[in-house]
Amino acid sequence: QGAAGSSEQRQCFTCHNQALPIMALALAGAHDFEIDRELLKQQIDHTAAHLKRGRRAYANGSGQGGRVLTAGYALWALEDGAYARDATTDAVVKFLLGYQQDRDHYAHPGQRPPSSGSDFTATYVALRGMEAYADEKVREQFSRRRETIRDWLLKTPGQETEDQGFRLRSLSYAGVEAAPIREAAATLLAAQRDDGGWSQHAELKSDPYATATVLAALLEEGQLTRDAAAARRATRYLLQTQQADGSWHVSTRAKGFQAYYE
Repeated sequence: QGAAGSSEQRQCFTCHNQALPIMALALAGAHDFEIDRELLKQQIDHTAAHLKRGRRAYANGSGQGGRVLTAGYALWALEDGAYARDATTDAVVKFLLGYQQDRDHYAHPGQRPPSSGSDFTATYVALRGMEAYADEKVREQFSRRRETIRDWLLKTPGQETEDQGFRLRSLSYAGVEAAPIREAAATLLAAQRDDGGWSQHAELKSDPYATATVLAALLEEGQLTRDAAAARRATRYLLQTQQADGSWHVSTRAKGFQAYYE
């Protein structure tokens, strides 16, 4: 519902109203749940059209608003939507390969936590997007960039839960051996609260966003095979906090600057 409403009112792609719904719908469909496949196609087309409008900007290195987060999340969404590589995705990959070359990782100085402002989130979506869409002509350049990022990941611990969850995800994409991945997973598991949830940071209570993103990362990285009880507790927490309309509520930490629309 949120994806459809957003794309009806805005041309732009958003991580929250296109990328995440595409991921959720594609995953549900892959597990034989009934989904609105026409809506899924519409959101994939909406995402591709947004990148295509910015193709010249990606090719010249300036990118679109949101920079690495927009580029990375959009490619991740297209990957989950089984979108084929084309001239537009090539331009976005070229942008990511050249963006912030003076850094050993990717950063996005957003002030909309938790999803905007974490260097680990920015680094993961960039890595994943390039892994999915880099063609043979740029694979060597991508490999060098990945090696630099791998070194940064190994020496840099995450601070908030968003950092730690996306650090765990990034380690696999950076080609890190198993031991650091297990250590990162153990750190996250140790932070699970008695209610089964996770909090965005130590001073906050558990919430559905932190819990769901950690649970997804642990499951996708295969790090819950030895602690299925943790997954059951987290799932129970999510079921107990779901509201009657099917949604979850998380109090914002970000300062509002855009007009609200339903």
